[in-house]
Amino acid sequence: MSTQRAEMPIDPKRCAKARELCQGRVPLASFNLPAVVLQGSEEVCYKLKFGVDSEGYVFINGCVEAALQLQCQRCLRSVEYNIHSEFHLSPVQNGENAATLPDRYDAVLMEHDKLSVRQLVEDELILSLPIAPMHNRECHRAG
Repeated sequence: MSTQRAEMPIDPKRCAKARELCQGRVPLASFNLPAVVLQGSEEVCYKLKFGVDSEGYVFINGCVEAALQLQCQRCLRSVEYNIHSEFHLSPVQNGENAATLPDRYDAVLMEHDKLSVRQLVEDELILSLPIAPMHNRECHRAG
């Protein structure tokens, strides 16, 4: 088990062969998130488990967790939103490689055989955000 610095690029194939577990925390302020994110917990927690499946595909099973304050699209006030995102990725060099992946994996594009952990975590955070964050029905419209 290792705690990696998210700023350091990693070699997912090497990590997969070693069956590494990479985990850590990244400051929320270091991400480029949409304006709907007002604030949140100071850190985003991540866990990445690397491996090679029985068909020879390199995989990354991961989890990202964060507590965020988003802007409600009804009343424009803050609404709490907790993210717990689990994902199953396989690193690829290009779109052609992505097309051959089994359905159980989403593709993550490598750059020069390396992955940015910080970018992977940021992407998963953004994908986990609701399209239009809102309070429950008791929310009052601004105005």
